Amino acid sequence: MTPRYCILWAQAIVFLAFASCQNHLSRVGAPAELSVEITPERVQRGAYLANHVAVCMDCHSRRNDNQFAGPIIGGSEGAGGTRFDHKMGIPGVFYGKNLTPAALHNWTDGELYRAITSGVSKEGKALLPVMPYLNYGKMASEDIKSIIAYLRSLPPIPNDVAPSKPDFWLKPLLKKMPQKALPMPKPALQDSIGYGKYLATFAGCADCHTPRRMGMPLKNKGFAGGTPFKLPSGIVTSANLTSDTHTGIGRWTKADFIARFRAFDARRFKPFDTKGGFNTPMPWLLYSGMTDEDLGAIYSYLQSLPPIKNEIVVFKPNKNSSTDLASLIAGSYEVKELQVFDKKINITEGFSGSIILSKISNTSIKIDIDIHHQDAEATPVSSICNLVPTKHKMSLIETTTKDEIGYASKGKIYLLSRDSKGAKTKIVAHMKGK
Repeated sequence: MTPRYCILWAQAIVFLAFASCQNHLSRVGAPAELSVEITPERVQRGAYLANHVAVCMDCHSRRNDNQFAGPIIGGSEGAGGTRFDHKMGIPGVFYGKNLTPAALHNWTDGELYRAITSGVSKEGKALLPVMPYLNYGKMASEDIKSIIAYLRSLPPIPNDVAPSKPDFWLKPLLKKMPQKALPMPKPALQDSIGYGKYLATFAGCADCHTPRRMGMPLKNKGFAGGTPFKLPSGIVTSANLTSDTHTGIGRWTKADFIARFRAFDARRFKPFDTKGGFNTPMPWLLYSGMTDEDLGAIYSYLQSLPPIKNEIVVFKPNKNSSTDLASLIAGSYEVKELQVFDKKINITEGFSGSIILSKISNTSIKIDIDIHHQDAEATPVSSICNLVPTKHKMSLIETTTKDEIGYASKGKIYLLSRDSKGAKTKIVAHMKGK
């Protein structure tokens, strides 16, 4: 699996390197004389940020890449050891460092602060911006101090991580990358858009969800998706997060956005083996721990961005991919129940309808919905849908226009459909003959 930042920063190395001709130590300066008081409030805030917003643990722990979204292997939290190399587009071999007190006990708080926000190690070496220190350098100082307090509180895990080895041509360029931190105050919670932008920067949303050309983000395509990630089963492409109603999330409500993350809440979602099928570099299990308030703020920020039409094919399986989800659910279904959300009613009679699922590829289908009700006219709906395996051998159905989403399992379909006015209807249908 490709970690979130590898391809993005590796492609941008040459461009970042020429941002300044100064030596990195002259540009960044010595570590500050800093002593971070470790309080319960800071540790709690730091745990939240490191695990669910900045997701430091994503790269500084070991992940089970055979399972969906690469969950962290228990007992490895913060111990480092994840390898980043040429297979991921990295010019050299780099390792996520051990962030537990077993390795950081001789680092000062000032040295930690400088490494996180400016990209310079204790020894004064420039760090590769696989760790997005250019983002972290814009965050409020108190939030960075909270992360430091949290790292100090982690159980020490002895793990001698191998030294990184950049390719020879990269060594002089690395020294030009670190930048002096320019921390900004955290916006007030009442400023939902401003606070959402702050969180989206901390979380690095734009790093994966902005298309690039020759490694540089396209300024007129911010958050429009389109970054490809090559995985063993195929190519996963980042989604369009702008407010475009046809190719982005313009039709999503705040509740829809939050629900997408809550679907991977560790209290309910249990990681499953993908068996070489669809997977994702998106650390859903970590981001799902964000509060409703913070996810809602990110949603408000994304909705404030200009809509950009950019049709995304989320997953293109390899030709030799054995994951044939479409054949498992293709067929004709009879609609048995309708639940109209805006009216809060269930309809179990007075209508007839059918749903036909037709295979396009192993992981995509065409869905045709045709429902007739005695009190209302309905227009047949057709959509192209992507399929994703889940723990219980079901398939997540998601249309490219985001109008339908649901599950198919054991001869049944549970589909949430949204009409042109945004009204939502839940449809329950059984496969004919079953």
